[in-house]
Amino acid sequence: PIMTLTGTEGKMFRPMAMTFSFAVLGALLLSLTYVPMMTALVMPKKIRESQSFADKFVNFLRRMYHPVLRFSLKLPYLILGLATAFLLIAFLIFRSLGAEFIPTLEEGDLAMQMAIQPGSSLSESVNTSTKAEQVLLKNFPEVKHVVSKIGTAEVPTDPMAIEDADIMIILKEKEEWVSASTREELVEKMKAKLEVIAGASFEFTQPIQLRFNELMTGAKADLAVKIFGENVEELKRLADQAANIINGIPGAADVKVEQTEGLPQLMVEYNRQKIAEYGLNIEELNTLVRTAYAGEAAGVVFENERKFDLVVRLNEQARNQLDLSRLFVHLDNGTMIPLSEVANAKYSEGPMQISRESARRRITIGVNVRNRDISSLVAEVEAALAARLKMPPGYSIQYGGQFENLQKAQARLAIAVPVALLLIFVLLYFTFGKLKYAIMIFTAVPMSAIGGVLALWMRGMPFSISAGVGFIALFGVAVLNGIVLISHFNRMRYEEGKTDIRSIVIEGSLVRMRPVIMTATVAALGFLPMAISTSNGAEVQKPLATVVIGGLITATLLTLVVLPVLYYLVNRKLSRLEAPKEAVVTIVFFLLGASVFAQQPLALDSAINYALREHPALKNADLQVQAANLGIIGSREIPKTSLAIEGGQINTTLVDYRFDASQNLGNVAVNKQRKEVAKANVALSISEKTFLERQIAFQVRQNWHDWAYQIERVRLLQQQRDLYLETSQKADLQYKAGEINRLDKTLVDNQLILISKDLSNTELERQQAWFDLRQAAFLNQDYTLPEGVFQELTMPTFSGSASSLTETYRQQTEVAKAEAILQQKQLNPEWYVGYFNQSVRPDFALQGVAVGAALPIFNKPQRARIEQAQLQEIIANNKLQLVTYNLQRQIELSMQQVTLLRQQLDTNGAALRQQAQALRELANAQLQNGEIDYFRYVQSLEMALRNELDRLDLMNKYNQAILELQFLTEE
Repeated sequence: PIMTLTGTEGKMFRPMAMTFSFAVLGALLLSLTYVPMMTALVMPKKIRESQSFADKFVNFLRRMYHPVLRFSLKLPYLILGLATAFLLIAFLIFRSLGAEFIPTLEEGDLAMQMAIQPGSSLSESVNTSTKAEQVLLKNFPEVKHVVSKIGTAEVPTDPMAIEDADIMIILKEKEEWVSASTREELVEKMKAKLEVIAGASFEFTQPIQLRFNELMTGAKADLAVKIFGENVEELKRLADQAANIINGIPGAADVKVEQTEGLPQLMVEYNRQKIAEYGLNIEELNTLVRTAYAGEAAGVVFENERKFDLVVRLNEQARNQLDLSRLFVHLDNGTMIPLSEVANAKYSEGPMQISRESARRRITIGVNVRNRDISSLVAEVEAALAARLKMPPGYSIQYGGQFENLQKAQARLAIAVPVALLLIFVLLYFTFGKLKYAIMIFTAVPMSAIGGVLALWMRGMPFSISAGVGFIALFGVAVLNGIVLISHFNRMRYEEGKTDIRSIVIEGSLVRMRPVIMTATVAALGFLPMAISTSNGAEVQKPLATVVIGGLITATLLTLVVLPVLYYLVNRKLSRLEAPKEAVVTIVFFLLGASVFAQQPLALDSAINYALREHPALKNADLQVQAANLGIIGSREIPKTSLAIEGGQINTTLVDYRFDASQNLGNVAVNKQRKEVAKANVALSISEKTFLERQIAFQVRQNWHDWAYQIERVRLLQQQRDLYLETSQKADLQYKAGEINRLDKTLVDNQLILISKDLSNTELERQQAWFDLRQAAFLNQDYTLPEGVFQELTMPTFSGSASSLTETYRQQTEVAKAEAILQQKQLNPEWYVGYFNQSVRPDFALQGVAVGAALPIFNKPQRARIEQAQLQEIIANNKLQLVTYNLQRQIELSMQQVTLLRQQLDTNGAALRQQAQALRELANAQLQNGEIDYFRYVQSLEMALRNELDRLDLMNKYNQAILELQFLTEE
């Protein structure tokens, strides 16, 4: 199955797969021919018993393994439960690993892309690239050579503008590096040094990686965020906003928006009224301007056999100074007027390039990935853009680059892996002839996956295509030991005639422990050099080898512990009546891991509770409250104690000493007020957390009800489609019988196509609603919707309270007030106490104490800070009043909307439902009686569906209005 892979990953791993396959085939051939022959020749005719070191070591392992095996057979269900628990843990770890296409190879060199302002000259590009080269060579001893390629070559295999340059940085061996120890650190330092070059942007990657990304997806960066739309200026605005959002995401580096604007253009605007008055025309004037500044062919010049156009235009000095008053136009009456009389010229910025893909305009944002896997980065970028970037209608986002390759490769693996597993299962069934043994050995697949996942997690590696290929190879190797063990158990039962299953399991496991361990150890050691390799290309080999080695460890534990337990449970009662029961035990264990994927109903309260428990924003809010509480402890500030000692001729010619100790007691009032400020900040953090909880709960409620509404719409459309399908089948029979004409049959079939299209579009809207809910509630798995939950909400009773919406602003006012008081108390004096001890002569010492105060005599700056704090308090009060006023108006407007929608629902809702039901009943009855044709029947059903959808839409608008009113009124 490895050799069936296509695409880039297939080209990389096909040689390894072919080598492995041919080696196994060669080993099979030799084991049937060469090995028996050599055994007969080499082995002695007389066998003597002796224990080597290997035998002693294996016996030691058997003595350790025997009690473990007996314990496992005593508590078989405990062992199966532990194995299932490990499987669930591995699944959760796998969800957190992240994913990437192929691990980034260390190429040893760097590629830097330089871009300057659009419209710059070639000389400016050369000067800028030369400066960059000099900066790199001067500041980094690791750099051996720097080579720049500007613009497009004569053979345009890599088209670029002249303001773009690819700079190849040839580095020395990594052992000779002195500025940095890793590639990422060196890149960061280079970017910091290159910031001195004004007007240029730099993007770092590697030479092969650069060309690989460009050839595969057209983007030189690891990730290409493509925004599609119609208007070039709107695309540029959206791309700049998206780039600002992506810049704040960890792991996103070298974020660069495709340069589409900034090309200077000469614009000539004509005064058409004056042109008409003078009897001129636009084409004549365009020819004059084009001839003057661009040139026009006036003849041909021959040079031997070569022919050149003779171009007439203004000289260079005149072309550089755009002056239409110096160009004259001949009129029909023989006079001349300056061109500036009828035209006005100016320079303006225009689009530099307009990129298209699939016949749609697009702009690309290039993002390089550093110190993170690309899958989780794309997921976070997608979530951030969906939440913070408002896309106008008709505009969409797609993701390319390595992420696109990863998706394609995962799609291919989604076919290759099941095919490989199916082939393994079929071979196992053919080997043993019974389904229970095939399933039993096939449990090595999930158990080996546990080790592979844990090994990736322990080494800090994300899932990649290399690891995926490793899993395919692992699954084939993992079942070998199971075959060795189960075949030996069956031989003891059916060939040796033993019937005690317990003794068969214990004896057979101890006998086959040696080949089981040797098979796994030899295979693991074969991959060990790949796992610890540090040479070129090791980044691709390591995940594959890591998966295989880790998986073989857990697969060996399965073979030696879990597999004997399963064999014992299935075969401990050999009667036919018990066989189905024991087979169910095996199948249940094998399928226990899949039970975690079953979707469960998601109630609204459960979604809200999960969001309030797991949302990262609320976790940060809790940390903010903790930090604010620590601020209370930090507010009690006591200045440092000063100690000083002097020695020498201080008072006399003799050697004296002096010791001083002083303690600044600070400003007691300030310390007390600082604590009040800290308490106010705690209250502010709590109010911000409360408001955030309320906001998240409101968002989850909105998205949950929208999800329920979309599911209800899908249900209605599915019912209508089923009805049309039944009608189409009846119409087909009647058409074949000659009871209706072709027009009636075509009409019914066309309506079936239209309803299927509407159902498909509605299903997409349902998926989008689920995505919005999953994002708002921070859910990590799929759920279903409980039945009958989409109902009308009740009108809330407004108590006139909306405190949590204004509490944050009120607390901000309290904080500003406390800060103003704190600044006022800074004018209080600061007290200090001191003690000194000094000698006047060796036998005479003096000592004393000092008490003093520091007075703020020059307090004009502090007075300004007090006034500034008071102004901030006034600003906070004004914000509070404004928010309170706007909130009251918003509540009034929301109540009006709810009342109006309630009236519409009461007036039109019931009527729409009754009309829909009546239309369906009358249409069915009259069609059966032959009173109407299929045209009127289909028309009636369509009208009934539209009535039900209109009522559903009205109820959804009413529910959303109720939710908004509940949010505003705290009801």
